[in-house]
Amino acid sequence: MNNKGFGGLIGLLLTIAIICFMAYFMFKQYTAKPTGMTNETQEIVNQAGIDTSSQIGIISSTKSILKSAQDSESTQEQQAANMIAR
Repeated sequence: MNNKGFGGLIGLLLTIAIICFMAYFMFKQYTAKPTGMTNETQEIVNQAGIDTSSQIGIISSTKSILKSAQDSESTQEQQAANMIAR
């Protein structure tokens, strides 16, 4: 039996086991609190109307809030332009 190859295989298996062990705990922690926000920050964001249940929820609700703000600003701009034109 080739002892050098056997030792390399054991080392490789041990390395893979350690990486899997670390990945398990990192994944477990990430799924427990997907937003990574403190309770105070999450409360403020919820008051702003942003969904904090998942990363995708944060992005989509923020996009919709920004879109409505942009539409509101555009409407105000058009009203100001109409007032000036009169």
